[in-house]
Amino acid sequence: PSVFNIGVGMAFAFLAFAGYETTSVLGEESVDPKNTIAKGVFTSALLVGITYILASTAFVTGWGVNNMPSFFNNLVPGIVLGVRYGGLILGLILTILLINSGLTDSVTFFNTVSRVLFAMGRDGVLSRKLHEVHKFRKTPYIAIFFSLAFSLIYTIIFSLVIGPANVFLAVGITSTFGFLIALFFANISLLLILRRNNALSIWNILLTIIINAIISFVIFANIITTSVNIPVLIGVITFLVWMIVGVIYYYSIGKYQVTEEKN
Repeated sequence: PSVFNIGVGMAFAFLAFAGYETTSVLGEESVDPKNTIAKGVFTSALLVGITYILASTAFVTGWGVNNMPSFFNNLVPGIVLGVRYGGLILGLILTILLINSGLTDSVTFFNTVSRVLFAMGRDGVLSRKLHEVHKFRKTPYIAIFFSLAFSLIYTIIFSLVIGPANVFLAVGITSTFGFLIALFFANISLLLILRRNNALSIWNILLTIIINAIISFVIFANIITTSVNIPVLIGVITFLVWMIVGVIYYYSIGKYQVTEEKN
């Protein structure tokens, strides 16, 4: 046992709740976005929290506290518990729900990524082609196709090289560090926005310092406790390459496109 294990657990907690805020990217397409999006975010966070509490309690109770070390040796322990206590019918129901959950995650992912790419294309950070909207469906179809193509190419290539299960681990590593660092800088960006609008207070500064200190601890804890293997290395390298390419692109092309757009 180590204090850094708490940081590893907190990373799972961060990622478990990551996603409920994606309703905000649909603000431009919703009616009365200030109220609609706020209700969507808080309702999602509440429902997700309740679901995780109930599911975690059921898993620990059903599996047994003393047997939890073997919990993650199973690919889908929830379905194992379903079959154990509810038979094949409950196992089948849980399998269908699991597949539905995966499809829902995919739709949410493409909704979020495509809208972010759409906004970046509109603001001149990325190609303005990504800002194109379908004539009939009124959706950012170029951004959606780009997201789909990139995801398929990445998944297929690395699945052939290291196997689908290892790709899942590699993407998880990339997503973990990407999400935490994005959250870290988003908190700092909020301070700059508040300052620009003359709304910055000492409470905002203190809260940001506390939250970013926690995020830094989580990142550090995951770095020193993660076992180094090929999927982990691929995940870390993908993250670093993505960051470097993004910085180079922004300072060589994107920054000037944004400045030109503002002028």
